[in-house]
Amino acid sequence: MTTTGDGGMAMGIGPLREASVDAVRNALSAANMELSQDAMEAVAQLIQRGSAELQGQERLAVENEPDALGTLTRLIQGMADNATTRGTNIIDPEIFEMTLRSLCPLPPWC
Repeated sequence: MTTTGDGGMAMGIGPLREASVDAVRNALSAANMELSQDAMEAVAQLIQRGSAELQGQERLAVENEPDALGTLTRLIQGMADNATTRGTNIIDPEIFEMTLRSLCPLPPWC
């Protein structure tokens, strides 16, 4: 378990194998968290933009993929921690945006 700064606890998020909405949803589900529909759409847009950024790096994309998955895992963990701090297991757009703002820059996602 991961302890948040103000005492909330969230299950640790394991490493991702791919950058996809399904992978994010599965990682959160394993931590007893879920994405609201609006947050899921925001995550999908983030992944699409970040993946396009990686693709634009052409030859570096394969080299940077592990780092990108690591930073995406940090984002997911942050969302779970923030939701737990708020006493909920549902990640809504507000929690998503708050977490994103607190972690960015988080290449290639933001």
